[in-house]
Amino acid sequence: MVSKSSRSYSIDFIKGIAALSIVCLHCANNDAFDSILHLVGRLAVPMFFIITGYYLPSMIKTGHISKHIVKILKLILGGLLFYLPLICIEAYFRGNLLWQLTHVIEWDKLLETLAFAQYPFNVEAGHLWYLMAILYILCFLYFYSKKHKINKLYFLIPILFLIGYIISSLVNQYDSRMRTYYQNFLLTGLPYVLLGHLIYEKTSHKQIDNKLLGKLIGLCVVLYIAEIGFYVFIGLPPHREHYLFIIPIVSLILIWASQCSQFGKNSIITTIGRDYSICIYVVHRYFVLRSYGLTGSPIIDSKLQMLISLGLSLLVSYLFVQTKKRLEHQSV
Repeated sequence: MVSKSSRSYSIDFIKGIAALSIVCLHCANNDAFDSILHLVGRLAVPMFFIITGYYLPSMIKTGHISKHIVKILKLILGGLLFYLPLICIEAYFRGNLLWQLTHVIEWDKLLETLAFAQYPFNVEAGHLWYLMAILYILCFLYFYSKKHKINKLYFLIPILFLIGYIISSLVNQYDSRMRTYYQNFLLTGLPYVLLGHLIYEKTSHKQIDNKLLGKLIGLCVVLYIAEIGFYVFIGLPPHREHYLFIIPIVSLILIWASQCSQFGKNSIITTIGRDYSICIYVVHRYFVLRSYGLTGSPIIDSKLQMLISLGLSLLVSYLFVQTKKRLEHQSV
């Protein structure tokens, strides 16, 4: 097995797939092909969380966790700097610029927003709750690791997953305010991060047969599809944030990636995962929302919407990262 300190190209590859699939997840769903992309997209956020947990021990050991916290803060503010000018320009032409500026922060909801680690800025970027969740989790585990071992928190993994699953099954999942009660740092982010940390510890000196992993992943995918079918059968919403079989799927994929770290070394997807995935995640929502209604036919619309959103998200991410690298190079 490649040492844990080595670059894991396979994990970068997974991040690339996750970043691209989450763009497709937020696009229209008009046919079976779109539904398959949506099923894959549902794995993306759990995959990002569990990968963070996997890298957490090395971040703590090297002291880089504080640097990562600062990076997340920059991304949170970067999201504001990206979305705010764009929606203000649109608001200006609609004649409600003053309203938009005075409602960037919704003060009456701020305490609830911060309590559940939701994105505090009203700039059509609610998906950035993920960054807030990572921020809360890293800060909590950073201070907790000073006096206690994180493995003492493993007992919370099934408890938090179960609570989140129950709440998500009881509330209206199409109500964004209701979603905050289970789509948050505590019930979604923390158990996946702890699970990634657990996988790191348990796979450090062990290797599972890759054929067995492949069979287990295939079985869990079948059970994942069956789970969705079960929800349809009993009349529950099939589109939800919490699926039981996503938990073993992302866990097994991460274990496989930790054992096959050279997979995808020279792949474009790996480059996207390494250099552009987080930027794609931040900016993609704007292009997804603005690409609705650009075409006519419902079936063609979803495909073109995905292509437009993916293309623009990749382009903006590429320009941003390359500009950042040039500025850093000139400052040296």
